[in-house]
Amino acid sequence: MAPHGNGANTKSKSTTSKATKQKQKPNGEFTKRVTAALAGLDDGGDDLDSSPSAPSISTSGTIIPATTNQLLPSSSSSSTVTTITTNQLQLPTTSIALVNNDNETNTTDTLSVWYHVDKIPNNAHKAKCKLCSREYSRKGGNTTGIRKHLFYKHGIQEFMPKTSDPNTKLKSGDKYSPSGKRRLNEIAIKCVVKDGRSFGDLSKPGLCELFDAIAPGFRPPHRNTVQKNLKRLRQSATQKLKQQLRSVDFLGVTSDFWSDARNVSYLVLTGHYVDKKFRLKNTIISFSSFSERHFGYNIAQAIENQLRQLVVYEKTRTITCDGASNVKKSFEQLDPSIQRLQCLGHKFHLIVCNGIGLWAKSKKEKKTSDSSDVKSRNDSIRAMSMEDLDVEEEGGSDNEIDDSEIQTAENENDTWAVDVIVDAENEDSNDSILNEKKELGEIIQKVRNLVKIIKRSSIVTSYVNNLKLQYNVKRSLQLDCITRWNSTLLMVEIMLLHKPVMHQLFADQHLIDIKTEQQTRMTLNELSSDDWNVLESIQMVLKPFYEGTKLLSGSHYATVGMAFFAIHNIKEFLQEPTRDDHTLNKLKHMLLEQLDKYFEHDRQQYELIKVRLNMVFMECA
Repeated sequence: MAPHGNGANTKSKSTTSKATKQKQKPNGEFTKRVTAALAGLDDGGDDLDSSPSAPSISTSGTIIPATTNQLLPSSSSSSTVTTITTNQLQLPTTSIALVNNDNETNTTDTLSVWYHVDKIPNNAHKAKCKLCSREYSRKGGNTTGIRKHLFYKHGIQEFMPKTSDPNTKLKSGDKYSPSGKRRLNEIAIKCVVKDGRSFGDLSKPGLCELFDAIAPGFRPPHRNTVQKNLKRLRQSATQKLKQQLRSVDFLGVTSDFWSDARNVSYLVLTGHYVDKKFRLKNTIISFSSFSERHFGYNIAQAIENQLRQLVVYEKTRTITCDGASNVKKSFEQLDPSIQRLQCLGHKFHLIVCNGIGLWAKSKKEKKTSDSSDVKSRNDSIRAMSMEDLDVEEEGGSDNEIDDSEIQTAENENDTWAVDVIVDAENEDSNDSILNEKKELGEIIQKVRNLVKIIKRSSIVTSYVNNLKLQYNVKRSLQLDCITRWNSTLLMVEIMLLHKPVMHQLFADQHLIDIKTEQQTRMTLNELSSDDWNVLESIQMVLKPFYEGTKLLSGSHYATVGMAFFAIHNIKEFLQEPTRDDHTLNKLKHMLLEQLDKYFEHDRQQYELIKVRLNMVFMECA
């Protein structure tokens, strides 16, 4: 018979023997006592480090009982604990942290959660995150919600769910982890914002196939999800913008005010400033709808409210805007220290349009135009771009269209058309100048009519496209717009590129399978050799205005300093006569008169440019 060992060995063997007998009973009495002791952690409401009598179990099942005298010699330290494994006790292998006397967590487990979370006094079912003070439920000792919060919100990797890896893309048919899907959703929503897409674009079949090929198993966010997240992004962006503008000393603002095809009005404010590192910055500070009547008082209130919301109203020095009367009136309600600076690009647009009468019509022409069948055309056609009207309609689809029909939906009520002369009878010019403008206007109208005729007939469009291939013409015909700067110059330039195409088109028009009426309309708008010469002169004289507008539309440099450079260079060009070119000299003279009217005669705005330029240099110094 084997000799008996010491008491400790006897106790260990006895425990092992009991554990062997309990193999058929995994929920033995001792297991129940340990489970009850663990449950007592939550019942007491004390933190882990304030409960020295609480037992803990390691990932390997190691237990430190509440009373260590049963297992430890009186001289033993906590680092030499005699342990009993869960195989001996038949306990479930739940992961719970082993906490030593230094209060360190050895592994990802339930008890380590409480190093990041505080229990709420007098509430046994709630816990508060130490990092963000957000409360979560811990009813029944469940810490799943808290663990997810610590991982997804604060990025604590030890609480990453065992079944997900946010950095791994799963195979087709599998689902992404919540963090992985959230990241993909963020990218998709940013795509909507940057590209100006509609909320439902991401759910269209073509994009869904693309997403499935790039990120198998990922379903793009629904339009409602996009809309909900955009509201959150707006709040976040507003707070960031406030913080960004807090260090700004002076602010210049440009405004744009218009209405779309649905008669919904919008007001956009863009801020321009120099940061502490002397870098020129610009950012959209407000983009909002405008539901009030377009009175100067209401416009002023909207501008002031938007600027005060960002705490930059007192920092604003100038507001650049168009010359509409209601916009001018709004400055009477704003702080007197804020000065109005009329947009120089808009002034160039007025000089060009009114200088050579691009949009002016006589009363007879307007009456004829108003009585045409265009006015009875379906409203849906008005909202279409002429680029899309390439289908021939029955019953005179090539009828002449009033030039107001050219404007696209988004430009129908654009304030950039304010002050453009459309009634030739209201001009102050003498009869000879009016006749010259009328001749120029007729040539420009021929170009517009030709573009319309071609684009409104699929047969003619197809024929022109074949000729373009033959003559290697890359550009497409386009119409000008009364509210778009330099659009007439672009229309003329493209028509000049199509000159050989137009010659061939009119030579072959009887070979094209179109109605006699359509052929007659084409003949009436055929450009003569003198007309082509005038178009070349118009292109030459308008080119400096195009370059000046581009120069003043820059966003990476101070344009107020470029204003004098642009104005004086254009003036010198117009004052210099061109030898043996009567048409070009005539155009220069007409434009020079308008330049003096909008700059030299408007001394208040002209002097303001000088004052603002001097102040910029003083503030920079």
